Amino acid sequence: MTLTGGVAPAAEPIDQRPFSITPSLGVQGVYTDNARVTASNRTSDFILRGLLGVEAKLATSRLTAQAVGEASYDAYSRLSDLNGGSVSGNGAANLQLIRNTLAIEAEGAVTNGSISTFGAPATQRHGVGGHVRLSTYAVGPRLTMTRGDHVDVAAAARFSQVFYATNDRDSDRALPEDDSIVQLVGSVGSGARLRRYEWLTTGEFVKDDHGYKAANAVQSVFVGLRPKVRLISRVGYERVTPPGIARITAPIASAGLEFTPNARSKISVEGGSRYHRTAWAADANFQVSRTLLLTGAYSKTIQPGQVAVARSFREFVQRNAQLQQANAPTGFTFDGNLYGETSVYRSGDLRALYTGATDSLMALGSWTNRTFLRSGGRDRTFIGQVAYTRRLRPDLTLSLETNYSHTYESLLYGASKTRGFSGRLAYKINPRTEFETRFDRTKSRQLFPGGERIAESAVSIGLRRTF
Repeated sequence: MTLTGGVAPAAEPIDQRPFSITPSLGVQGVYTDNARVTASNRTSDFILRGLLGVEAKLATSRLTAQAVGEASYDAYSRLSDLNGGSVSGNGAANLQLIRNTLAIEAEGAVTNGSISTFGAPATQRHGVGGHVRLSTYAVGPRLTMTRGDHVDVAAAARFSQVFYATNDRDSDRALPEDDSIVQLVGSVGSGARLRRYEWLTTGEFVKDDHGYKAANAVQSVFVGLRPKVRLISRVGYERVTPPGIARITAPIASAGLEFTPNARSKISVEGGSRYHRTAWAADANFQVSRTLLLTGAYSKTIQPGQVAVARSFREFVQRNAQLQQANAPTGFTFDGNLYGETSVYRSGDLRALYTGATDSLMALGSWTNRTFLRSGGRDRTFIGQVAYTRRLRPDLTLSLETNYSHTYESLLYGASKTRGFSGRLAYKINPRTEFETRFDRTKSRQLFPGGERIAESAVSIGLRRTF
């Protein structure tokens, strides 16, 4: 095999079948200088990983579905007690019971990560401390219709579940409890039919297995000030019942501006009152050019960690559909420190996506600030990531990524910093076979007296073939 020469592999024909299943097999060898990801008594090891993947697609006049999954097994050369398997995957489906009116929606994901930002391994694998498998899914009907050509009506009911599992036998840190969540949402509005005015009435009810309940109703009015600028005003009422804490009832009021710089962009900022406290909200989707997209959001709500996971996954599905025009989500992950307790949950993120002819760049910054209602204390964490990909040739791709996480304050895990870097070179031998080699490095340290420092470097090579 050689990586030189200018002949590109033959292009794979586009699959026009309404139903397809594409399996793949792979093998990967990984050398790590800290197999147990510990601060002392580091042990190097070579890991042989077997991979089995599958991608399934279905598209009919009423049903569309897509799913991607992978199962792996890690065999350690020296530390055989760490041997074991992992699974990951995601998918979504949409069944049109009444075309463009009533549909059943479903989506789900299984992903692997770490219980906290401190001590994450250089590569996700079985057997490392703090390893967590998170699974979540949601299913339910959605109704969209127009009444009298003047009013848009939408309603949805969703049943979600969130599950946590770990193979970490050495940690005494408990995972959040599994949870089942019921959500009902509805809206009635005028849409953009009127020249200067739009009204929208919304309502939501959420309940989970552990006693959390929340309900609200909000009336929104949008008034055009200029062709691209609208005034936003909202009033409503909300009732939240956190488990074991007195019920919170409070009005909702806010005002702000919405700016629409072009047909594919919208930016809004609002300020007001929620939970008897000052509250801000923002949402941005700005298509700067054909190749550059900026997005961002900020919100504040009272919710348990499990409900936050379910909401985060739903938002990921919606964002992925907007960006890729597809039903199925890909690559959902969870970041930060895992909690199940109810908190005042403030979160914000800002990302930039550049997609050129041969290059792509993604830069992301996210912030969470959780104030826990029952136990007191807070968790404040910032996560940053920059990922760059360049197609060096039609058959050769270079990927570079750096990430940074800083937990300033944490109720369970303490303050810490983690830095990571990875580089990947992928060579497409032919349309169905790919060879890759990569390097990964992480460094973590706890920011309190007596805190630990953990570092790991890993080098891997792998081969994968689809059928």
